[in-house]
Order: sequence, then C-alpha cells, then structure tokens
Amino acid sequence: MLKLIFIGAINRSGGSLLSRLFDGHENIVSYPLELPFPRDNSFYKITDNFVGVPMTVPSMQNGKLSDTSKFLYPGFSRSLTPEEFQNSSEFDKYDLLDIPKTKPGIPTKWGKEKADIIGIRKNYLEKSFYDNVKTDFDYEKYINNFEKYSKGKFNWNEIHNARHLAYFESWDQGKYITKKTSHVVMHTSSGLYLTNIDKFFEIYKDSRFIIPVRDVLGYVASEKVRMARIYFGSRRYNKPKLPLFFIKHFSHYDLKAKIRNWTTAATRIRLLQEKFGINKNLIVYSNERLVQNTDKVMFDFAKNLNINFNEILCKPTIGKSAWGGNSHYGASKGVNKNTLDNYTRVLSKDEIDTILKETKNLRSAILEQDNSFLDLTKINSKYFSDYYYQKKYFEDKEKLMLYYSLVNSGGRKVNVKKAGWLAIISLMFSVYAHLFNIPRLIKLKYFPGLGKQNYT
Repeated sequence: MLKLIFIGAINRSGGSLLSRLFDGHENIVSYPLELPFPRDNSFYKITDNFVGVPMTVPSMQNGKLSDTSKFLYPGFSRSLTPEEFQNSSEFDKYDLLDIPKTKPGIPTKWGKEKADIIGIRKNYLEKSFYDNVKTDFDYEKYINNFEKYSKGKFNWNEIHNARHLAYFESWDQGKYITKKTSHVVMHTSSGLYLTNIDKFFEIYKDSRFIIPVRDVLGYVASEKVRMARIYFGSRRYNKPKLPLFFIKHFSHYDLKAKIRNWTTAATRIRLLQEKFGINKNLIVYSNERLVQNTDKVMFDFAKNLNINFNEILCKPTIGKSAWGGNSHYGASKGVNKNTLDNYTRVLSKDEIDTILKETKNLRSAILEQDNSFLDLTKINSKYFSDYYYQKKYFEDKEKLMLYYSLVNSGGRKVNVKKAGWLAIISLMFSVYAHLFNIPRLIKLKYFPGLGKQNYT
C-alpha cells in the first residue's frame, strides 16, 4: 500500500512546486496533474468551480458508499452536476476516482480546450507548461490494471491505491514506479477545504496532509495575472505573452475578495493546527521559506517522511525530467528565488498598500518564522480573519462549509466598470491571441503529439 502525500492547498500557493520537488525521488511517484477528492453536495447544490467547494474522503462499507457519503458526486475536470445523478448509488468506482471509461479525446476548437483528465497523452503533460516532453500513456493498460487491482477490494483506500498503481504502471511503460516506491503525491488547489480531514488520517495510515502558505502579495499578484490573462483572451497559453504593463493597469477584479480568500485560508490552517496539533502528519510550510532555503526544507521533509535525502529533492522535475514551472511569468530553471519579487511587476502601489493594510501583522508573523514548518498557533488570534466565527462553527460542518463557499465564491468574479482604453486593448489582444494560436490548433488536430502543445 503506497503512503499518500496529499498537498491540500488553495490556488496559486506553491503546491505544484512541492509536488515537483518530490517527483524525482526514487521512493516517490507524483501525479503530473491536480487530483482532487470527490465533491460533497450535502451542504448545497454545487454547480460552479472555485476554491472553497467542499470535498470529502469517501467512506465505504462492503464495497459501497456508506450513508455518510451518499451526497458525494465526482468530477473536477468534468464537473458533473447533481442533476446528472439523482443519488450516489448510480456512481461506480470509475466515477468516484475520476477515471473515464473511454479514452478522452483532444478538443481542438478555439475556446474549448480544457485540462486533460488523465494528465498525460503523447508528448503532453498537464503540468508541463513550458517544456518539450517525450512521453506517452497506455490507456488500455490503465483500465485493465485498475480493474485487476481493484477487484474484490471493499475499502476506499484499497481502491484508491489500485488507481495509483495502475496509473503509474501505464505511464511510459511503468518506468517511474519500482519496488522502491513507497509514497504517492496528490495535489489539488482546493484541498484545504476537505470536509473530513480526521477521516483522511484514519483511512490513510502514516500519510501526510501538507498545506503550503504563500506570501499574500505573491498570491494576489498571481491571481491577478491569471484573471488578466482571461480578460485579455490569452487564457493559459504561454504565447503570445501578455505585457506586464497591461496587467499592472488591469483592475476589473475584486481585490478585497482576494485578500479575504487568503486570510480565510490562513485562519482555517491555524484552526486545523489547533485541532490536530503540530505533528508529523499535518504539515504547514511557507512557500517563501521553501524557495529561499530549499535544501533545508526538503531535508526536513525527507526526515519527516523517513526517506533518504538527496539533491534530487531540491530540483523540480516532472516524470523525473527537469520542469520549467507553470508560472504565468514565464519558464524557470530549477527553483527560482527571483520569482518571490514578481508581485512588484504586476501590482500597483495602491494595491500593495491595500493588501498590507489588511494583512500586515499576519503576513509579518508568518514570514518571520524561520523553521521549515510553520506553527500558526503561535500568532495572536486577533490577526486572523473571522477567527471567532470560524472557531465557533469549526465542528458544525454545514455552517462552516457554507461560510467557506460564500467567502470564496466571488474570488474570480469580474467587477463591472465603465469601459476604458484597456477594454479596446483587450479586444485587440484577444483577436491577436486567437490568430497566433491557429497553427497550434491545426497541429493539435491533425498531428497530435507532435512537439509542444502549448496548453495546460
């Protein structure tokens, strides 16, 4: 049974970097895409995708979902809605584990591209934004091996483990998983809002729940770049590159909402540490500390996981090959410390002042901790957002999950404002981005797997 390393984050917090640092180690396999737990619509009917949507570790009895898990529904990339299934008895293990029953096709229509649900196809890896990769995935072997390994299994962790084994045995002829493999890494940017972390520790023996905390300035800046790219029509394509000048002047987003997203997450992390303690299984770390002192932090991770430390843990890889990152700012070689100052390139002085006015004390208290792993319980509770309400309702899942969903739902909404010169530039740039990517779409349609596919 592989031990699970689950990186449960909020978006743009650095979880991808940690999963890639783990990737190269001989004892670890790491998924090349984000992989969530099933959504939980027992609190409300979920129809949107955003950080804060509740996810739950399923509970099974005799191979079927227990009553406590009857409101789960699967899907992240596919985002199945509750109307499609009247009750969870219609789900099977493929649905719950997000395994498509037929090999997914490749959308080649402008605006219809989306994350690959497998994460791997010929010369394509979901988290490989800037790299030329040589890889492939045997889908038929994946399905056959999953069926073989999951047959006769009745517990969720056994069925989940069957997915891991089948997946990595089907990627590049199984060369990444060996007899030395002891851990598997999953990462999702909504994992912080898992509703039953206590169940996680109960089901996954000797596993880790790891939470990254990113500097609020870097977090907001990265989110701003993401929203600006959508506004200007460049989406997740690395070419054409959107000039930072336009991003800095972009203001059609709710800055206060992004600040609330970060402070709410920080408060939840503190309350999780209050409940579960500062121990080897729940780990909170600073993304800035990881980037600045990679050797020390990864040494402590290796010690925590009881694996040998070697230099490969300090080099981000994907499929054991060098990874150029997935930053909107461009490709990186290795762990790039210069990225920590990127926020100055896209945030205005007024934006920075607003962020610091709301978060200065909490931000400073986090950044000043010099250990590899953070202890937020040491920080004065008055610096946290809605600490009183989150603590009061922390054991009342219905109220708490509704609170988290309400706080996070507006994080990527666009503010309606009078159109100005930037709107004209946006229209022109979106047309340019469309024309620029036509050759890529033609190549993807008629010559799939040939060269860089330029989308993730």
